[in-house]
Amino acid sequence: MSIQFDIDELKTFVLLAENGHFTETAQALGISQPAVSQRIARLESTFGLMLFTRSAERAVLTTYGEKVLGCARRCVESHEEMARRLTQQQRSSVGKIRLWIDHSSHGEKFAELLERTAPDQVELERVDSLGGSHWTDRLRHFECDLALSGVFLQSDAPVGLKRIELRREAGLSAMWAPQHYQVSASAFSLSDVLGTTLLVGSERLVPGFRGFLEDWCKRAYGSAPSDILEFDTAQEALQACQAGFGINLIPGNSCPSVDLPGQPVESRSLFSEVLPNAYAYGLHMRAGEKNEAVIDTAAWLVEVYKELSTRETGKVLGRVTV
Repeated sequence: MSIQFDIDELKTFVLLAENGHFTETAQALGISQPAVSQRIARLESTFGLMLFTRSAERAVLTTYGEKVLGCARRCVESHEEMARRLTQQQRSSVGKIRLWIDHSSHGEKFAELLERTAPDQVELERVDSLGGSHWTDRLRHFECDLALSGVFLQSDAPVGLKRIELRREAGLSAMWAPQHYQVSASAFSLSDVLGTTLLVGSERLVPGFRGFLEDWCKRAYGSAPSDILEFDTAQEALQACQAGFGINLIPGNSCPSVDLPGQPVESRSLFSEVLPNAYAYGLHMRAGEKNEAVIDTAAWLVEVYKELSTRETGKVLGRVTV
């Protein structure tokens, strides 16, 4: 006789085991607390054993519950993986490609251009990059098909993924509002501003950048920055810079144009000779991708980026291989 149970009951069991609170579990699942209790009760009835001991403070796994938890997690993960793959296959069948674009200055210009043009045969859907998991996980889990993102000091693509490099820049750049910081661009030194607030892109915006910065300062200057503020978008960091909240540090040696009115900023490139290939902006996809629509869209995006770069610099990019 086989035991049959509902996948939602397993998900509820796993979540309750992780946080130990019926109220938190209900809020996370978007259901009522009695509904959580009912799901757990049904699962315990199906197994014929108690999974939790309850108290006014929390729910604690029983010995049997601990034994069941590992298998329950694997079932839930397999179910979610299957759902993601089926969703991706459904997208493919109707010609829809999900594209993750970061909120760097490069990404915003790219997104603006894509609003005015589109590839043939497919529908591009932009994935929200300000919430949810990181783009690497989204690609691996088939939650998106392509991702445009910059990386700092990462020569190889993450395991299981492929990077089509679109742009590479040296070192990093500093930006500041001269009305708030009386610093000469020609005499600017990072060591001189470690006591002030540094404005940097978050891990979601520039993977690896903050960690590099803190390690560099400790090794080169013997102390970590006194204060760091992170931003998920380049525009927010620039606004904070203009308002005088700190020195904005940006990967690469091409400072983004500031389209905000009023307050000017000054800039200085740093460590270009020491870090000649520090920042790379690229298009990422799953390694061994077989979906022709994804491959064709990647090739189209490379051409779009060439057009964007030519408009900015007046120079035609060299050949980029997909």
